[in-house]
Amino acid sequence: MNQIVNKYIKELDSIYIKYEKTITRLTNMEIDILTIRSIKLKKEDIYIGNISEIYEIGNTIGVKVKKQFLGKTIKAILNHGFISFKLKKNLIEVNKRIKPKYKCEIKLNIKEKIEQFKIKTRLIVLRFKKEIKIKLGVKFKIKNELEIIRRKVSLQVKELSKRL
Repeated sequence: MNQIVNKYIKELDSIYIKYEKTITRLTNMEIDILTIRSIKLKKEDIYIGNISEIYEIGNTIGVKVKKQFLGKTIKAILNHGFISFKLKKNLIEVNKRIKPKYKCEIKLNIKEKIEQFKIKTRLIVLRFKKEIKIKLGVKFKIKNELEIIRRKVSLQVKELSKRL
């Protein structure tokens, strides 16, 4: 596993979206976020379409998107431990059984490179070049370049590399 992790650290372009099996309170979230090169999905997701690579690290699955599709809007649905992953215009689809309870929708509007992205327990620390908006029941704005957003759900985002 360390070899796999090191491989993606060297590539300096992988970001993890890692979450626990139980999502209890998150209902609807829209994130306008900057350039993301790799999206991590739950294990055993099936996938079709223009995905260049799929790999597993620990209890997460990563889908490597072909470079020509970067910059598109990615829509991911987290649903009680399952995920549905779809790239705009049906270029990529990853689907799995979806349970109706605890539906969570994440929109990633890919614009620019993330300057810094790190995680603390239940506190997500974001540092961006531009202001973004996060909707989690209520709209939040990231002021200036740094803001800490408190979350009641165990959704973790982790960056393997120090810089993208």
